[in-house]
Amino acid sequence: MRDMKTKLIEARDKLGGRMLFYPEKMIWDVGGVTPILCENLIKQLEEQARTFEPTIVFEQQIEGFERQPDGTILLTSATGEQHWTRTVILAIGYGIYKMAKLELEGADRYEVTNLHYTVQELEPFRGKRVLISGGGDSAVDWANELEALAEQVTVVHRRDRFGGLERNVLRMRESSVDIRTPYAVDTLHSQSGESIEQVTISHVETGDSEILDVDAIIVNHGMKSDFGPIRDWGLDLAGTFTDAALAVNSAKLYMDPEAEKVAYVSSHNSRFKEKNKALGVVEE
Repeated sequence: MRDMKTKLIEARDKLGGRMLFYPEKMIWDVGGVTPILCENLIKQLEEQARTFEPTIVFEQQIEGFERQPDGTILLTSATGEQHWTRTVILAIGYGIYKMAKLELEGADRYEVTNLHYTVQELEPFRGKRVLISGGGDSAVDWANELEALAEQVTVVHRRDRFGGLERNVLRMRESSVDIRTPYAVDTLHSQSGESIEQVTISHVETGDSEILDVDAIIVNHGMKSDFGPIRDWGLDLAGTFTDAALAVNSAKLYMDPEAEKVAYVSSHNSRFKEKNKALGVVEE
């Protein structure tokens, strides 16, 4: 819109950020958008982002940042690829998200069978005994979503108080979900060595324990953020922005001091003519 060449560099293999972890989760609080599944919101956002054909590269986490003598900036990714630019907008949020793992010895071996950190689809849990470990929004949401689908849903949380939205917590408490607090997962049991068949949970205060039969475990212990080496770059930031429009206007002004400080987007903008024509919109 402001005649700038744009390149989006993404560390993951697809766009979507944190929403990629919850494709079947319903999103209720995006302004101007009716309730929508995460995966569909991602599709809409990506479609909109590609409207003016920006260059998008995937699986490249930037590790090197060097200012060149001519004023340009050289970015080098972990794969060795290099990108030259005059301006960088760091739109990294909380960095690269990584799910907090279940800190029990040998737990990782079950990640290929029935130990889950994300829920990509609900159907695989139909008719199963599902144990959810955690007490935040995700744990509560999945408990509510699976309650009518699974044979039994058990939520294990080390605190009596849940961190999810009050309305959702109330719904969970009034459902058939078996809530165990303050308990924590203590031991995973498997006779086959391939999948978890039982779980020992222990009371965090008394130490009393109980063994539960399970078919699947979902762990929602939050996320860890990886910012890579950005903190070590010693950047002199030109500014921080609360929205994309302000960031773009500031970037344009930084590149061209004679440019308009603020460029408002009009429905009569020349860039829209070809787009409107492609959509079959007749301009009067």
